Amino acid sequence: MKHFTCTSIVSFALLLPCIAQPGMNLILDTEYPRKRMYDMIVDNDTIVGLGMAYGDSTFSQQGILLVKFDSSGQLLASNLILDELGDHLAVSYFWGKTCKSSNKGYAFTAATFYRNSAVLIKTDADLEVEFIKEYEDTVNLSNYRYEIMPIEDGYLLYGAIQRPNFQDNAFVRRVDSLGETIWFNYYGAYEDDGAMLDVQPIDGQTVVAASVDQTGNNGSRSTLRIIDLDGNVLKSWASGPDPEVGYFRKVMVLPDGGGFLTYGVYLISVIDPSNKLVQPAIARFSADLDLLWVKHIGKTYYLSGALEYFDIEQTSDGFFIAAGRSFINGPNDTHPSTGSLMKFTEYADSLWARYDTGPYPLNYINQHFFGGVGVLSSGNIIAGGTATLGMDNNLWLVKVTNDGCMDTIMCEPITGIVERAQKEKEVMKFYPNPASQSVTVELPSALEAVEISINDLQGRAVSRQIFDEMPIRVELPTGHLPTGIYILKAHGPNGTLGQGKLAILNGP
Repeated sequence: MKHFTCTSIVSFALLLPCIAQPGMNLILDTEYPRKRMYDMIVDNDTIVGLGMAYGDSTFSQQGILLVKFDSSGQLLASNLILDELGDHLAVSYFWGKTCKSSNKGYAFTAATFYRNSAVLIKTDADLEVEFIKEYEDTVNLSNYRYEIMPIEDGYLLYGAIQRPNFQDNAFVRRVDSLGETIWFNYYGAYEDDGAMLDVQPIDGQTVVAASVDQTGNNGSRSTLRIIDLDGNVLKSWASGPDPEVGYFRKVMVLPDGGGFLTYGVYLISVIDPSNKLVQPAIARFSADLDLLWVKHIGKTYYLSGALEYFDIEQTSDGFFIAAGRSFINGPNDTHPSTGSLMKFTEYADSLWARYDTGPYPLNYINQHFFGGVGVLSSGNIIAGGTATLGMDNNLWLVKVTNDGCMDTIMCEPITGIVERAQKEKEVMKFYPNPASQSVTVELPSALEAVEISINDLQGRAVSRQIFDEMPIRVELPTGHLPTGIYILKAHGPNGTLGQGKLAILNGP
């Protein structure tokens, strides 16, 4: 299958007037301080997000922030929910989730801070609260790590509960449309430390559930279960310790009985108990839970850094889009965190990947992540999360085309020998060439706003920055780009100012 990989895109919100923009990179404002978004879904071309914020500038009480935007990033509705008993409410990368309710509106899971309990929040389509159901627990040590999956007449809640022996156990709780419990089951042994990481519908009667359990000192194993809506396990598959399939994070149901894909993090080595080097793993299972193959793809990273994919959805062309948090090699040997997107096939072939930051300086202090991703009716992909400038957290949306492009001009294919669009004297210089960790670009002429980009040979930008003042002498980081031939291009309001081939040598 012919495909391309477009890696390590760092995009910025400022855009030249002459460039058409199907995509966007927006910081979204609300009235609440220290706002963060950890999850989002797409519903009829609107974006519904779940996060946290404080009620006022005294930071005395943290609440759950619900937001709704149109596909261009305009705020349609918001609601900050504060606990009536004065507790803080919270969500995280790995718990707290959003879904569209089967009886209109939306449902969210979150947690109380001091009471260590989970809450189910049901709202109407305008994010006005219809009810809040708290799952108090007087037996277990904590009961807050809940996620949610809608079913026809209610919800499946799942996650991990800390038992009296201090171990977490995986569970599923079925509730009706008002949040009342119908049944509750633990899955796995009481003495094992585990969590239910993802549950996805197979049909109207069964679901597939992915969990991870630590079995004493023998490492961790991953388990897939097919469960009916009465909580019965119909089939299961369990790995050995520290498996090739990785520690499961997500499971995807393939159409027409084609089985399942899993996304996990594969253990490469243990530096120390708190420092495990891992790599993303995609595995394919049959409908009967036979393991067919495993592929390890993407960057290696430390498990403790929360550098992974937090959401995976199917695209309009039948592929998959993953969204999460990664990093790039920045200036002065720093590693700024980025929001990351990767589109891949059901055979785990990467079609493209990109690493985005908000409209902030490329600095390791400025942190970014995507908590959720969805697909619009146009086929465009939209991801939402948090962009942090210093200590200032902000809601963040990035929209790209189905091909992973922020704009159409920069995604036009470059064919044949690259030549200047204009015959006048070159105004751009860049060196060294070949480059490794960085390339220096000079534009001495007194011009207006200029975009400097590094593009792959399909014409897709893999790095982009905009400058307002001249002359320009800037060092662009290239250490995060794989070895290959690229096109370095300067583009102004009146067209191309200069372009040329740039070789990057960064190992295999």
